[in-house]
Amino acid sequence: FCNATENGGGVYVNVTGASGNSFTMDDTASIKSCTASSNGGAVCVEGGHALMNSGSIDGGSSLRNAVFGGAVYVKGGSFTMENGVISNSRAGKNGGAVCVEDGSASMLSGTINSSTATENGGAVSVNGGSFLLSGGLIGGTSDSDKCSAAYGGGVSVTGGTFTMNQTSLIAFCNATENGGGVYVNVTGATSDDDGFTMSDTAAILNCTASGNGGAICVEGGSASMSGGSIKSS
Repeated sequence: FCNATENGGGVYVNVTGASGNSFTMDDTASIKSCTASSNGGAVCVEGGHALMNSGSIDGGSSLRNAVFGGAVYVKGGSFTMENGVISNSRAGKNGGAVCVEDGSASMLSGTINSSTATENGGAVSVNGGSFLLSGGLIGGTSDSDKCSAAYGGGVSVTGGTFTMNQTSLIAFCNATENGGGVYVNVTGATSDDDGFTMSDTAAILNCTASGNGGAICVEGGSASMSGGSIKSS
């Protein structure tokens, strides 16, 4: 139940020239019901590195945990989720759980579920920098714990790159407009890599959109699929 009048409701990280982890979350540690008036309801990283080995970030019952990055906001630093759960996080604009605007984020395992954004990226919004999803689950195992947003129920990419590979999964996400699983709209893309890439045994399952692209909607930039699967049951 902590609050920041600016950024980082629970934890704020801004370490210049850091060579190791500036913030580490382990074991059964938890950050719960924290809010920020701007960015990063639970954690804001603007320099240095934040590592979530395990534990949980739970947005609680707040109507809005932050404007950008209901749980985690990254700009100018990096965030790695090796395990754990991020749930019930809400963004007033982009990135219900995680918003990357510059810098990098990686999800190697764990779960992001029951998170929402009013505009882009119910679970993850990338608007610069990069996000690597190489394991774990974005979304849920049923509609009851889905992630949702207007654009990109699971993931929105409006700048930078989102890479999905290995055994990663996006499931039961919903867009009230376009891109139930993934929404891509990168204006003025400078590289073929700007957008979304899917490979290996990654999968998008049972995602829906009220408008276009139940699994993936591309309105700018690029999307490539060299492996994996898209299914609806």
